[in-house]
Amino acid sequence: MKESLTSSTLFNTIAMARHESVFLILVTEGPDDSVAIREHVGAEVQLISGVGGRLGVLEAAERAEKARLRSIFFVIDADYDRFMDEHVSYPQGVIATKFHDLFMDIVLESQPLLERILEVHLRSATRSPKSRVVPPRELIEAAMRLATTLGTLRVVNEKEGFGLRLRNFPLGELSLRDELRSQMAELAIRRTPESVVQVDQLVGLMGAHQLPRSLDSNHLVGDHDFFGALAVAANKLVKIAVSGDTLFNGLLLSLRCDAFVSLAQSGTAVEELMTRNILACPCAA
Repeated sequence: MKESLTSSTLFNTIAMARHESVFLILVTEGPDDSVAIREHVGAEVQLISGVGGRLGVLEAAERAEKARLRSIFFVIDADYDRFMDEHVSYPQGVIATKFHDLFMDIVLESQPLLERILEVHLRSATRSPKSRVVPPRELIEAAMRLATTLGTLRVVNEKEGFGLRLRNFPLGELSLRDELRSQMAELAIRRTPESVVQVDQLVGLMGAHQLPRSLDSNHLVGDHDFFGALAVAANKLVKIAVSGDTLFNGLLLSLRCDAFVSLAQSGTAVEELMTRNILACPCAA
């Protein structure tokens, strides 16, 4: 009932804005997406932060299509849609991200930006003669290994309907030096006492998981998993205590116009927003 109410509220907000003759309307999936792009939208664009989560935004998009409302766009996270249905389709006006979500589009297509953020946090470690010097790229690779394995587990869990409790998965309990699939499977099952799946069975399914032809392993990685894994890598490899939220906020603070311009011809949601003149980059922001 709550989701229905919030999607109805969102649609009513969109319809009212359309009635007021706003030229273009862009609806984001949530407040983080709005914060990332709000300084860069064109002067004739009204930005609306979605409510009701991803499903609420999609429901509002369906209603807007049925009502034949025009010049309204919805940017959503692709999430694991293409893993469940390689030929997934969306309502009119929906722009899905290239990778799992908007921020992974940015991270994976503009890695130097993330490396600069990590260099700031690595300063204290590089000043200590006893510290191991680890390049930012090595931390990113370690985080991607962790997050890709967790993404595989999420997809297998969804496809098989195991009901494993993967929310806020404690990546810090894993050893980066040991095989990740078995560690992760054991921990997931331990967190789900009612589960009937066995560790060996789950590890086998993870190992046998086939990616759709149009995707690669990067598409498995969501922003929450990635930044959590990056914090774990920083702690275990360089002994720097930093949270995933802190690293994510660093990305938000670093998003300038040049970062968006660098995503031109990247096939990302950002590129499509620029092509449609919804994002005004290069701009003054």
